[in-house]
Amino acid sequence: YSKLASIYPKSAQALYGLGIAQSAMGNETGAIVTLQQVLELQPDFLDAITALVDLEIKAGRTSEAMKFARETQQRYPKLAIGYIVEGDASMSDKKFAQAAGAYDKAFRLEKNAALLMRLHQAMQQANQGAAGDELLAKWLRDHPDDIQVRLYYADAAIKENNYRMAIEQYRYVLQKQ
Repeated sequence: YSKLASIYPKSAQALYGLGIAQSAMGNETGAIVTLQQVLELQPDFLDAITALVDLEIKAGRTSEAMKFARETQQRYPKLAIGYIVEGDASMSDKKFAQAAGAYDKAFRLEKNAALLMRLHQAMQQANQGAAGDELLAKWLRDHPDDIQVRLYYADAAIKENNYRMAIEQYRYVLQKQ
């Protein structure tokens, strides 16, 4: 990726690959600089925003991550990514109610299982477990064959000592499998 980026220094994709490789090799500082270069070249490179925010959160700079979240929300108000980033930063800061609110906004924009599970986890941490469980139950009524969410729900039920619900979910999965 270093060679590719040196041959094509104005290629956001080449620099993005370099940034991801730097991160994978433990060079977070280099990865942050490279990903910032990507965003200078292509401000709407959402994967680069996500990777950069993840690195900022990992480095404990949640205020920087929150800044990216706000900018992304303003630039792309109809995309979930800005709210996901806000939720991730809030979870890192243990601001669970704020994270749940952000994930809820993201989920309203882009309904998918991964967001649902993030939202549920934040709601559980924010002492809104019953409402989170109802969201999961509604999802499973609408998507009965979503095995990933069923397994997640079963695991979450075990953590809450709700063994009856866990057994029910696991049995359903076994029947489908």
